[in-house]
Order: sequence, then structure tokens, then C-alpha cells
Amino acid sequence: MLTQNGGAAMVVETDLANTVNRLWCDFKNKDSASIHRKMSPILAHALDQAREESLELAYSFRHNLGFSKYVLAECGVENCQLRLHVWEADVVDMPHSHPWDFQSLVLSGRLWNSTYRAAGSGVMVDEIVARSDFRRPGFRYNRCGKRFIEMTSSEELAAFDFYGLPYYCVHASSTSFCGAATLFLRGPAKRKKSYIYKFQEEEKKRPYLEKIRKDEYEESVSWLASLFYEASE
Repeated sequence: MLTQNGGAAMVVETDLANTVNRLWCDFKNKDSASIHRKMSPILAHALDQAREESLELAYSFRHNLGFSKYVLAECGVENCQLRLHVWEADVVDMPHSHPWDFQSLVLSGRLWNSTYRAAGSGVMVDEIVARSDFRRPGFRYNRCGKRFIEMTSSEELAAFDFYGLPYYCVHASSTSFCGAATLFLRGPAKRKKSYIYKFQEEEKKRPYLEKIRKDEYEESVSWLASLFYEASE
């Protein structure tokens, strides 16, 4: 996708950013057909980047919440970002919020999305602040106290289901024995911190940042491209 000509490369990157930014309305409107049309140049770009030390690869890692994050298109580190999330089987997420709004489309498998709120009683958790400066992947964690939270809703999601939440909403995802894959669209950053609520009996999880290798990135993006190709037949 990118050429040796700097001007041409800039046009490609600008067009890609505009395409990803327009996806936000498609996700909100649950317009699968429009998303499908826009994915071809995005996936071609991602496959190109899989062969380079790209920003997309640099921001791809295995998350301690139980999924692998593959960045498909990065439209400025504080703006929209399109990802493939591949969830392991039998994941139970920690409740958390984000620095940005997000929209997500389930591609395969099955997962549950639950929302939470602060409460006067219920489950006692450790409240952890995660901060990011958006110039590098990963967060700095600071424990800031304890609080009670309670679940307010839970919905089961299967392939072709959409879901999304604003940045301030606390939620958690969990999967069944088959795991899941989602197309995840992050909106522009609205703050530089988020919150994680750790159940006190929870075991220590893997380190937050475990890098994705080039071959893993290319294999996962190729799988995603084949999924969209099959859907168009």
C-alpha cells in the first residue's frame, strides 16, 4: 500500500484514516454492509504493515485481560484505532473503564458483556488507576483504594452482534469454551486514564504487555481477510 514516494504515501495514510473515522457511524448504525466495503483497503494496509516494523505492529500485544490485540489501522495515536481482538477460551475479565468510547462487532465465538456501577454495598474490589500518555503502548498502574461495585446488566453476544460503550462506563467481558473474535473500533481519547476494579481474591495475571510477533500478526490479519472474503461470496 505505501510507496517510495512520500506524497503518495501521505495520500494513502490520509485516505485510510478517513475510512477508519467513517467506520464510527457504520458501527453506531450497525451497518454491516458498509463496514464490509471499507475493510478491503484497511486489511490490505494491515497485511503490508505485517512485514515491517510498523506502528500497528508496535501497538499489538497480548493483554492481561485475556485477549490478543492486533492493531489494523492507527489514525493518530489519540484518534480512532481499528483492532482485531482474539479472545481466549473461558476468560473472565476484570471490570474496567476506558479513556475513549468504543464500538465492537463480534466476528466469531460467543461472549458476555456486563456493566457495573459504584455501590454502597456489594462486591469489594481494589480500584486501580491506569494512565497512558498515548505515545507508547501500555499503562502505568496505581492502586488508589477500595470500593463496592455491583453489576447492572449483562448481555450474551454472538457472531454479527454489535455492542459499544462510552468511556466512563465500567464493564467486563467473558467468554465460553470456544473463545471469541471481535472487530473493535476505539474512538478519540477523552482522558489519559482509566479505571480497573480487581476482585480481591483474583489471582495475579500475566504481565500487561506481551508483544505480538510479526508472524502472529500476519496470520491473524490473513484469517480476518479470509473471513471477510468468504462473507462476500
